[in-house]
Amino acid sequence: MFGAVREALAELIRDAIDQAIEPPEERRRLGKPEAGRILLSARAEADQAVIEVRDDGRGVGDPSGRSQGGVAFARAAIEDIGGSVAWEGRPGEGATTTLIIPLAVAAVCALVVEAGADRFVVPRRVVGDLVMLDSTGARLEVVQGRLFLRAKGDCSPAARLSAMMQSPGRPTPEASQVGLLMGAGNRRFAIVVDAVTGVQDLMVKPLPGPMRHTTLFSGAAILQDGSPALVLSATGLADTLGVDARRTRLLVVEAVQPFQRMLERTLTEAGYEVQFAATMNEALDALIHSPQFDGVLANWNEAASAEIWTRRLGAFGKAGSVRLPDLTDGSEGGAARGFAAVAGEFDRGGILDALRAAGLGSGWKSAA
Repeated sequence: MFGAVREALAELIRDAIDQAIEPPEERRRLGKPEAGRILLSARAEADQAVIEVRDDGRGVGDPSGRSQGGVAFARAAIEDIGGSVAWEGRPGEGATTTLIIPLAVAAVCALVVEAGADRFVVPRRVVGDLVMLDSTGARLEVVQGRLFLRAKGDCSPAARLSAMMQSPGRPTPEASQVGLLMGAGNRRFAIVVDAVTGVQDLMVKPLPGPMRHTTLFSGAAILQDGSPALVLSATGLADTLGVDARRTRLLVVEAVQPFQRMLERTLTEAGYEVQFAATMNEALDALIHSPQFDGVLANWNEAASAEIWTRRLGAFGKAGSVRLPDLTDGSEGGAARGFAAVAGEFDRGGILDALRAAGLGSGWKSAA
């Protein structure tokens, strides 16, 4: 792909220099700068790369009438890899040649998965992890009529690929199925397949014209055994599942500013949205006026207090409340030990594990 694009650009630039840019004398007579200009720009639009070659030359004539090494050559080269070329001239001002190139035309490392009687290709870069439903504690749950995959402390919107693709075949026992934890930008979700049969380096090509508006697929590939397979689009899957980019929102009860900063950095880097309250009463007030929190991370020292606050927080229907380890151990000398000593004992991993165990993983939420 890159060789074709490079050769097309080289021919377009040569063509502009040889035929589009006027000689210096003619440019002076036309009031143009003596030196001609050729500008190259590139940008990404959805699943395409758009490259423009713009000159300030004559801007007239049929591009097919230029040299065989010019626009005609570029069109042939780019169309051969599933792209297109457009030319627009403005008499006396110049011309712009636009190359539209499908980004899907590339060699990718991909998983080959089975769903029902069909096989599909999933680019490895959009798969964060694989979980076996029979051996890792991962399980499917139905919540308010929607399927979720609970695995590794996160609960992600999910779908069975065989059902989504309406692929017939002998049902696979759930204990033998595989969950693919996937991402599309900032959106996280899961797809359950019957099997993952291998990893292959594949050349992915654009879909034929009638299928290009199918959002669930980003291209097609020929597997190593010679059979064709469609390439799943992570964006299309996330859209179909209705997954938005809302992160898990936590209300954190902590009054000490240095500890707030430590917690904020730990939690935001892990993908959470965080708001602080100095006291439990302040936290309850925040929940009353802004009920968009998924859970509460709080610090309490006595079992009785924990029971009381857990009951009160539960009245708001939160996903869970998690005890924040007492950063000063609750002792008289705890605070006197100094921030540096306490910071050295700060258990970032333990806090994140406790959140996940309470169903408050930082996974991105479903729109529903």
